[in-house]
Amino acid sequence: MFLLPFAIAFISLAEVVSPPWAIIQETPELEFKKVHDDFNKAQMSFVAELRKAKSQDEAFIIKTRLAPNVNEFIPRFLALAKKAPKSKVSFDALSWIIRHSDNYAIIPEEEQAVAILMRDHLENLGLGELAFLVMSSRTEVAKSLLHQMASSALDHPNKGQACFSLASICQSWADQADHFKWMSNETRQKQSTIPDYAKWMAWTAKLNASNLRQESERYFELVVVRFSNLPRFKKQKQTLGELSRIELDNMRRLAVGKQAPETVGDDIEENPIKLSEFRGKVVVVSFWASWCGPCMRFVPDEIALVKKFQDKQFVMLGVNADETRKDAIAAIQKHAITWRSFWNEGKPDGSISKLWNVSVYPSVFVIDHNGIIRAKWRHSSPEDGTLQNVVENLIQEQSSK
Repeated sequence: MFLLPFAIAFISLAEVVSPPWAIIQETPELEFKKVHDDFNKAQMSFVAELRKAKSQDEAFIIKTRLAPNVNEFIPRFLALAKKAPKSKVSFDALSWIIRHSDNYAIIPEEEQAVAILMRDHLENLGLGELAFLVMSSRTEVAKSLLHQMASSALDHPNKGQACFSLASICQSWADQADHFKWMSNETRQKQSTIPDYAKWMAWTAKLNASNLRQESERYFELVVVRFSNLPRFKKQKQTLGELSRIELDNMRRLAVGKQAPETVGDDIEENPIKLSEFRGKVVVVSFWASWCGPCMRFVPDEIALVKKFQDKQFVMLGVNADETRKDAIAAIQKHAITWRSFWNEGKPDGSISKLWNVSVYPSVFVIDHNGIIRAKWRHSSPEDGTLQNVVENLIQEQSSK
């Protein structure tokens, strides 16, 4: 009994003080967390400073000076992936590289990341989700990964998702090439002074819209033939086949250069209206709703457009998706909207939006005096000054004939 307190003290001390040879080495999981936390800390610091910006110009300066340099983190994540091959940590590190890359041109470390994913993780279902997440990317590394997945001999859901995402990314890049082509010289000069826009413009100018659309159509068709019943990731209701058929319809029926579909209905005031009654004029069709923030922010540009071309062969038309006519009329009165709008049956997926395959608001179409679609912005409004430039060129084209 006399020795018991000393024994207890010795045991307690042994538990607290570990001998040098018992030092715990850092695991790959802890290393990943450290690198990930370092990036998040830099990102949070940057966002905090960005919120203090009092003007657009000040925000651009902060972004140029404080935005985390992703390329400083890519080698750290790549080294970690190589250190723990075929592990969850490796996959997560490689996925981070693909998702966070902001390089328009692929760099060697990114090529290595793609090669390791293809070698070690091709059947990992997480790779299919990664393919879903990067389908709106502007980076060559994302397209490279999707192309290699879609071209693999693998008969796996990952391949179906890769084909759909690759088709989507090609279509998106083709649209961006068109949008760049339609921009006015004034807008290009203004945006060229902003580093991020300057990089985007240099990249976009090299894109071949025609080739990208052919590639997009080829992969959407492949999805329909081989992966039609495959559900989309994130538990979307529609299958990849259904979504691909919609996109193919957009390409074949609603592409630039195609005849605009005849659209017949009532306007918000319950008067009959049809698109063809405006044949002979340049027509802008804008899908909008008062609950759509970007739509309402675009209204001043539309008002300026109507005012500028009020004496020309031009007409502005809306397609309204408000729940009630009362809501639409209130927005029209509040924002001094003077043009007519088709009534879309009180819902965003009414018959007119289905006819035009519009699922995201705003969406804008420009139709020439012959009823041909000459420009379109699906899921967005045009860049500053671009719509005016397109309309002006079409009016001049009409006047010269």
